[in-house]
Amino acid sequence: PGARRGGARRGGGGVLDRVGGRGGGGRGVGAGAGFGLASHSGGLPGALVEALAIGLPAVATEVCGVPEAIDASNGILVPARDPAALADAIKTLVADPDRRARLGAGARASATRFDIRRTVERLEAVYRSVAPDRVTQ
Repeated sequence: PGARRGGARRGGGGVLDRVGGRGGGGRGVGAGAGFGLASHSGGLPGALVEALAIGLPAVATEVCGVPEAIDASNGILVPARDPAALADAIKTLVADPDRRARLGAGARASATRFDIRRTVERLEAVYRSVAPDRVTQ
């Protein structure tokens, strides 16, 4: 629980932090230089969308809805259950601050696709197109 230095124990030089879910780390997602998601299943994680919205480039596994959010403009996708690929992608971002900055800007821009207001507007447009007499303003 809480934030701890994960990289130093594994020979990574103490570059990576893990913010725990139980008890919290007190710093939150925005404290990092990137966001990692090593998932094996699931939909489109809200934490991923939140990380993009605050401009964190993502390294994420290519499962379920994740590829809808992550592309070459905002992060790096890796195969699920491939820890070596995940580690390589993280090392790539850690070693390249310019790329991190580019991907971070792309992350912030791409997150607007998932804004709830835009989602509602698109859904209302679909309803209007299929049942215009049943949709109220």
